[in-house]
Amino acid sequence: MKKHKQTTSRPILMRIANLFESFSLENKEDYYQKLFSILKDVVHFSNASIFYLDQHSNKLELIATYGDAVDLIQTVEFEFGKGLSAWLAKEQRSVLLNNMKINSNSHSMLSIRSFMSIPLILENKLFGVINFGHIKPNAFNKTSLPYLKVSAPFMAAMLSQNHYIETLQKKNNEIIEMNRRLKNAQEELINLKKKEAISATVCSLNHEINNPLMIISGNIQLLSA
Repeated sequence: MKKHKQTTSRPILMRIANLFESFSLENKEDYYQKLFSILKDVVHFSNASIFYLDQHSNKLELIATYGDAVDLIQTVEFEFGKGLSAWLAKEQRSVLLNNMKINSNSHSMLSIRSFMSIPLILENKLFGVINFGHIKPNAFNKTSLPYLKVSAPFMAAMLSQNHYIETLQKKNNEIIEMNRRLKNAQEELINLKKKEAISATVCSLNHEINNPLMIISGNIQLLSA
């Protein structure tokens, strides 16, 4: 098993690295589905979720799912948000629960029997959490957890890069919108100045026309007296 892990790790990490540079807002959903497809070769899951830790709100945000979203104890609030993922993120701990009991009174998707969660950390900085779930018990091989820990920094780097790209694109869109509004304001100002110039010209013409008319009218009145 150890030998198999060594022979399969390098090509999968290379596939993640190749995916790394292809992110854009336009292909965001497809991008993460490709990542899930790569991870399928490491761990067999029926559901998966990626949570990003927003650096401003200090809360986990669900950014991608494979199937239904995967988390536990979602009604409990922790420092980084609700759910077990928030607690594991705070503690920076991984967990593998391979034979969970099904709550017969629950109608949520948490009928999953196997659960695994890995914090995504790069250079001692937490960027998010990835969760895996399966409807069958004992679905996850225990050797997959340490391998995913090796992959976690790559995925953390992806989250960091992707968030940076999203931020830049949003800022760029804001600048484009500001430029559009500025252009519209400039056009309105030019049109207003044109209207003012036309109005001033009309007033001047009226003045020039009215003065001779007043003189002619006065002379006619003198002649008719």
